[in-house]
Amino acid sequence: MDIEKILESLTVEEKIKMLSGKDFWRTKDYPEKDIDSFEVADGPYGVRKQTGLCDHMGWNKSVPATAYVSGPGLASSFDVDLAEEMGKHLAAEARELGVDILLGPAVNIIRTPLCGRTFEYYSEDPVLAGEIAASYINGVQSQGVGTCLKHFAANNQEIDREYIDAVVEERTLREIYLRVFEIANEKSHPWAIMTALNKVNGSYCSENEHLINEILRNEWKFDGLVMSDWSGVNNRERALKAGLDLEMPYNYGVSEQRLMKAYEDGTLSMNVIDTACSHILKTLERVHEGRKRIPCYIEADHNSFSREMAQKSAVLLKNDNCVLPLKKSERVLVCGNFAINPRFKMEGSALVNPTSFEIPLEEMKKIGGENVYFSECYDSKSNILDFSLNEAIEKAAKVDKIVVFAGLPDGIEAEGKDRKNLFIPQSHISVIERLYEANHNLVVVLLNGSPVDTSWDSSSSAVLEMFLAGQCIGGAVTNLLYGIVSPGGKLPMTFPYSIEQTPAYLYYPGYSGTVNYSEGVFVGYRYYLSKKISMKYPFGYGLSYSRFDIHVKGYRIKGNNADLNISVKNTGDVDASETVQIYVEPPLSRIPRPKRVLVAFKRVYLAAGEEKGINFSLTEKAFEYFDPDLKDWYASEGEYKIIIATSSVDDVTSIAINIIPKKMKYEEVTGWSSVGELRATVAGEEAYKEIKRILVESGNMQAQKLPIFKKNGESDEQVNKIPLRMITVLTDNVLNNDIMDELIATVNTKNLEACR
Repeated sequence: MDIEKILESLTVEEKIKMLSGKDFWRTKDYPEKDIDSFEVADGPYGVRKQTGLCDHMGWNKSVPATAYVSGPGLASSFDVDLAEEMGKHLAAEARELGVDILLGPAVNIIRTPLCGRTFEYYSEDPVLAGEIAASYINGVQSQGVGTCLKHFAANNQEIDREYIDAVVEERTLREIYLRVFEIANEKSHPWAIMTALNKVNGSYCSENEHLINEILRNEWKFDGLVMSDWSGVNNRERALKAGLDLEMPYNYGVSEQRLMKAYEDGTLSMNVIDTACSHILKTLERVHEGRKRIPCYIEADHNSFSREMAQKSAVLLKNDNCVLPLKKSERVLVCGNFAINPRFKMEGSALVNPTSFEIPLEEMKKIGGENVYFSECYDSKSNILDFSLNEAIEKAAKVDKIVVFAGLPDGIEAEGKDRKNLFIPQSHISVIERLYEANHNLVVVLLNGSPVDTSWDSSSSAVLEMFLAGQCIGGAVTNLLYGIVSPGGKLPMTFPYSIEQTPAYLYYPGYSGTVNYSEGVFVGYRYYLSKKISMKYPFGYGLSYSRFDIHVKGYRIKGNNADLNISVKNTGDVDASETVQIYVEPPLSRIPRPKRVLVAFKRVYLAAGEEKGINFSLTEKAFEYFDPDLKDWYASEGEYKIIIATSSVDDVTSIAINIIPKKMKYEEVTGWSSVGELRATVAGEEAYKEIKRILVESGNMQAQKLPIFKKNGESDEQVNKIPLRMITVLTDNVLNNDIMDELIATVNTKNLEACR
């Protein structure tokens, strides 16, 4: 396609018309000039193609398509290969339905668990979300179908989402809310990116020059299509100048008239119009090339894959006394309306009309037969206790085990509104607590799209988190409960003890049209670990029916890079999987940094008794933060810990690495700098050793009792917080201000030279 030649053949009016949709799902075409349209459809977790009345909220029915697991479900797999395979399946179905670009994945960070759209998003962590998204995109686009990464950016609540102004400092924006998009763009090159409805730092995302032109286009070199969310353009002229190419859907010529007037008035240049048109035509060129691929679509295979995904996504949160897995011979009482009417679908634009679906109770009976009993106990629509609960309590004492299906009913979490609290319905809790009184061998199966309060879990022996598991939830949960497969998922977000403990609690949802992200980079587990706040179920956590031995076989440190070889052995009796998670713990610095951050992960599947080696290669990026002064990523000098773990709190071992940045950042040391800030450089560490030498050689016993000698069990963290001036005060002037100032001046001179 000769894009320049095509642009020359188009009139100004034709070009401007190309910048908005032809209708609800298609772009503008010019058949007489061999320019056809391409079609998009919602599709994060199943293709939502509409043929009748169209909407972007899931109100009108779509054609049947496979309903896969929700966003947190996919992320809980910690399996990039699974995400890529999901993408391939989605692409095959999209091509079958005539869809050229899927509007997904949705990757916004889970800032608060109350966000009504959490079931679409992946994680509170940008590295996990970014890696899963990149694999998903690569899977879809490998089959000739495009993706539209969304919602760019800081769309982290549904309350006032159309106009709320997310006030986010640059460092937080870069490290948390943009990092996920940066990773996905770098590793997968999506065909399109969709702007969010909200504002960021005073400017609507669709017309945010800093986000689109400065970062996305110029810095990240994104060469695809930037399109609006549906009806998500505030000012079309400003949006076009900021880099928004395509406005969706068609708005009956309103934008066309405004753009034409701006062009005629001279406030809008032809160069800006041509640039946007060229991005649309380049996307059409990719669409034409993609249509040459015809992926094979077999409905039964997609159904089976949906079940596999649900099995690999489930997270076993609790399993006291190995109450799971169930045995075929055990008498099992299944309770809860969700067992016969499971919630497995999302809502809004992610709502999929499934090709089929499996009922958990029916699937369980295929294995347990007459040993499986049922009691409805509550109604999932009214959430009122059913009269059958009393009968269930009588049966409970006579069976071996109880399985209660509970969670969040339809309508509580949804696009367009946020949740009011973390609680599941009281009727579900009552069923759990009253049945547990009769029989402690009680298992809870959770069906929900976002974190819930689990303070009731003391009335259970096991908890299996299924999230929203797609149309094959019945077979998947049955295979997991009966041990045909072992759970192996890990939580992609923290389950807190209460909503009051969450990082954004004091700042969400904002007021007067503004929400301040005052918690900064301390989102999710970064906050809880840094503040030493206990988590109910921490990020990265999940149990298995097996056991594993993990150790470091070898590692190589070369400059600011590290290569790790980790051995994982399944020491149990069943086939299972484990996810090795790599975190980095930075040294103390003037810039507040989280206690640790996830930098890499790998899930490994092992037969009983099998051992495998997995490799990790960490670059300097793993140790960096975004420095607002340098306006760039930067790793301060010092000793970092590389932590090998199975969750954010379950460490296996650690390795130390000394980072010396390629370009040093000069930070002046003063008398009121802390010991840790002094020790952040090589010169400062030398001065610290000199301070200790002077104090020892002075013979002053009082000086030698200072915490810097750690004779009272003080940790490095405690010592590093001591201001330098306090050392002079506490040593009876053995180390006076003159000596300290001379040492500080030497450190500053050496640090400044190192930064040049």
